[in-house]
Amino acid sequence: MKITIAVTQFPPRHVGGTELQAKKMAWQLAERDNLVHIVMQHDEGLPCEEKVSESLFIHRKYKEVGIPVEFTIFY
Repeated sequence: MKITIAVTQFPPRHVGGTELQAKKMAWQLAERDNLVHIVMQHDEGLPCEEKVSESLFIHRKYKEVGIPVEFTIFY
């Protein structure tokens, strides 16, 4: 399954409750042979595109106001 998780912030720089839960959920889904993409706002000093594993990718693309609410899309 292809899964996109959109959050405003994500580790390693941000480690609050929402961020840690998104990271945990992304890893668990990727370990179950799902293709997982994390989409978040741009984080200065971190790469815009990051391949964490064969099935987990991070996209730091949007400005601060780009994603107002955390949500998950399954497609």
